Amino acid sequence: MHVLRWLSLVTLVAVSATGATAGPREVLLIGDSITQGMVSGDGGLPYAEVLAELLGPDYDVINAGCGGASSLDWTLSQPDVICGGVGILEPGLFEAHAEPHLPSDLAVVLLGTNDASGFFEPIPVEVPSYAAAMNEIVWNLLVAPTRHVILMTAPDHDWEDPDRVARLAGYRDEILALCDSHPRIACGPDLHQLLDLGVHFAPGDVHPNADGHATIATELAEVVTDVTAPASCGLGGEIALLLPALMAVRRRRLPPS
Repeated sequence: MHVLRWLSLVTLVAVSATGATAGPREVLLIGDSITQGMVSGDGGLPYAEVLAELLGPDYDVINAGCGGASSLDWTLSQPDVICGGVGILEPGLFEAHAEPHLPSDLAVVLLGTNDASGFFEPIPVEVPSYAAAMNEIVWNLLVAPTRHVILMTAPDHDWEDPDRVARLAGYRDEILALCDSHPRIACGPDLHQLLDLGVHFAPGDVHPNADGHATIATELAEVVTDVTAPASCGLGGEIALLLPALMAVRRRRLPPS
């Protein structure tokens, strides 16, 4: 890697670590239509809006959700430029929806619903491909740099399709493992277990209802405030913790599979 690239990354990490930027903490939400704001049933507030209300003025919640998006669409190596409700995006989703808000204090990622069904994809995304895509997304966020990344599991919403159920369960395992892979990655609400099909969804809809979105926001607000509590490791510790991510920048654009 070019020396100047390394220096620029270390400088950005230093700014993030010392809290040199003033103002509210930025929380970037990355996801599909659930994050974008689709609410089943009689409607209501999506979790992004409820989260912003719960966190208050000390946080700036930025919603970058894209309806119809899969994990593959949010990678730099194999992006899709179609975002439901928006149309064609140039360049891909990460560059168009995430990079304008980076670096950030915190990013929250919720993906998997469209992967499991294959919506807007040629075929459903199998577990190994989902794991690789999520790993790429997380590391791209960390090297941006993003100080913390919170991962939520996709809800288990379709019990009539055993293949989809198996994929979602496999996705959950991969998310839980990824949460333990780096000190700057944390597990958010486990929606796969948290949301009840008979309570938090309208019949036949993959989007949570108002109660489901409120449940997500309430649980997520607790994780956000815990993760963004003042760090005790200082500048040297912050840079040391992010060195694996800095090394991973070499793999930032993976070859198409």
